[in-house]
Amino acid sequence: MAHELGAANHGFVWPKLLFASDSENIQIWASPSDTQCRQSVRYLNGVTSPISISVSEFQNVLVDFISTIANRLDAVGVPGSDLSELFKIIMDEQQEEESFIYRKLEALMGFDPDECSSEAMHYALQLRRDYGEETLSELAPIYGKNARGKPLQPIEHFMHATGVLGKPTFSTAADEKRAEGHSAPWRLAVEDAHRIRKEICNENGPVKTNDLFDLLGVASCDADKWEPDGRVSVSVGIPTSSRHIKFVPRKKHPMSKRFELSRYIGDFFYSGMDRWLTNTDLGTARQKYQRAFAAEFLCPINGLVDFCKMISPMKLLTMRRNTLMSVNRPLRRYWQIIIVLNMRNLMKFHTK
Repeated sequence: MAHELGAANHGFVWPKLLFASDSENIQIWASPSDTQCRQSVRYLNGVTSPISISVSEFQNVLVDFISTIANRLDAVGVPGSDLSELFKIIMDEQQEEESFIYRKLEALMGFDPDECSSEAMHYALQLRRDYGEETLSELAPIYGKNARGKPLQPIEHFMHATGVLGKPTFSTAADEKRAEGHSAPWRLAVEDAHRIRKEICNENGPVKTNDLFDLLGVASCDADKWEPDGRVSVSVGIPTSSRHIKFVPRKKHPMSKRFELSRYIGDFFYSGMDRWLTNTDLGTARQKYQRAFAAEFLCPINGLVDFCKMISPMKLLTMRRNTLMSVNRPLRRYWQIIIVLNMRNLMKFHTK
């Protein structure tokens, strides 16, 4: 979810500020005004690269900043300003749990305050009680305001989908205390991919598709049933009785299927048994983690470097086109980076 400060409008000359949240951290972009800007206010400074700050820290700083402005307005004889009134409403809703949950669900679905119908909000609150806030945080942005039909209705359809049953066979990190907001999702993902690789005694070698099914506890006779039910933009894993999970996939191509299976492994490792597993194309921290985990798990960087050292530069260049076109997009980027970084060393080695 992203917001540009200028969208607030109301006649103010706002700085060029953009906020984008991945649910754990907020990235902030800021740029100075154009040199030929003819506005009454010109902003001179910006940041050269995005700044990342945890959501909780961002909220605390923002509350302090607005409180300071509101107190200053009162001190100079401007009480009851629009800012003060709006700030009071927001803080009151923050203190009241039901109001806080209600507003958060509205925002997750893409609605402005009180824009969503009471019927849809009642349904959203019911889904939250049944399936948990973590599930809605990943699915509500997709099946909210911009979804076809009634908001969030497709989530219920997953319960009746056929799916494939599995029972993951590896340990998880769900009970570990992790420093929220202090480590990028991809860093955690790479570390966790290495842990799972070590657990299965295969730190750098190739992982067969059947091995991925085995890790998820999907029987070999059920592996062929791993087919999406129509065109969907989300794949889920739903906890069932006897500690099994019903996987409802969305990928058909063999390479995409491998990446999807690996994302399930990463999500289960991070989330644990009792939560829905959700694979989407969103930019939330959880989805960033999944994609980075799958890329490192399927193609560990150390193994790739060792592989590149064993083949000649000419063969590497010959392989480049066919390989890059056959692998999943995140892995394709891995190949591009490693080829560029190692080509000079490979050429030196080849000429000796």
